[in-house]
Amino acid sequence: MNKDKESVVQLMVKVFESTNRYMASMSGMSEEDVDKAINDAHAGMIYYMAAVYDKLEENNLLQTE
Repeated sequence: MNKDKESVVQLMVKVFESTNRYMASMSGMSEEDVDKAINDAHAGMIYYMAAVYDKLEENNLLQTE
């Protein structure tokens, strides 16, 4: 796996969306509603996870080789 910011953010968004998909389906939401909610939030999640990445980097919490 690449460890550049974009790759890491994509991975974090994927994990977040996968977890949300599972939780929403367990709550009884229809698959169509789950897809819509995830798609509607996708751009915001990219922004949010990029901010998390930046904060981790600012605090030297990312491992580099």
